[in-house]
Order: sequence, then structure tokens, then C-alpha cells
Amino acid sequence: MTASAGWYPDAHGVLRWWDGYRWTDAVSTPPVPAPAPRVASGTPTNTVWIWLVVVSQAAIFAFAAVAMIEVQPQMQAFLSAFKSASNGSTSVVLQRESALFGNPWYVGNIIFPFVACGSAVWFAYLDRKALQHRGYVRPFH
Repeated sequence: MTASAGWYPDAHGVLRWWDGYRWTDAVSTPPVPAPAPRVASGTPTNTVWIWLVVVSQAAIFAFAAVAMIEVQPQMQAFLSAFKSASNGSTSVVLQRESALFGNPWYVGNIIFPFVACGSAVWFAYLDRKALQHRGYVRPFH
């Protein structure tokens, strides 16, 4: 199988035409990429969106710390009931488990990180759009 017809670089730094069967005498210089547009000096890079990305990620850790403090007594009660259930009494374990899994802090600690990370992605998108509007062509490169 041969390469399809097209312009290909050769050893001399020029593009040469391959017609699908053989090299031709047609040559061309490679195109020079256009310089990236410059943003005016002093154009701000800070947006409210990038700070919301940071805050949303910090909120995950803050929420988790408070949730662990709030859930700890129920978690200890569940574990102690689980240890004492070796005699066959599982009703106390089920009660403690229901209390633990029904705790809003426990449920929030499972759901909140997904919401915060999703929000961070959205805020990053909005930050990118805001920077492009200010003239930054590829703001994260």
C-alpha cells in the first residue's frame, strides 16, 4: 500500500508532491504559521471564575472536615453495635446503620464533592471564555 497523493516534507526542508505513485518535480516551501495575536499589556488575567474554581475545591475539604466531626458519634455507635452483634443480635446494628446513612452530613459528604467538582469544571469553562473575550487566544497554553 502506498501513501495517498499529497505534499510531504523532503530531506531539503521543502514540501514535495507525491502523486500516489512517484515523486514529482513540484516543490513548495512549508507555510509559515501566523504569529499569535498579542494581548495588550496590562490586560488582566484574573476573573471571578478562576477564584470560584479555587473556592469550590477548598469547600470540599471544609465540608468533609465538618461532616466527619458531625458523623463521628454515629459512626462510633455503629461500630460498637457491630462489635457487640457477635451474639446474633443484628437489630441494633441495622438501627445504627440506618441512623448513620440517614444523617444529612453523611449523605452530603458523598454528594457534595461531585457537585463541587462539576461546578469547578463549569467555572473553568466560564473563565476560559472570559479570557478569550479579553483577547487571550489559548488562555491555558
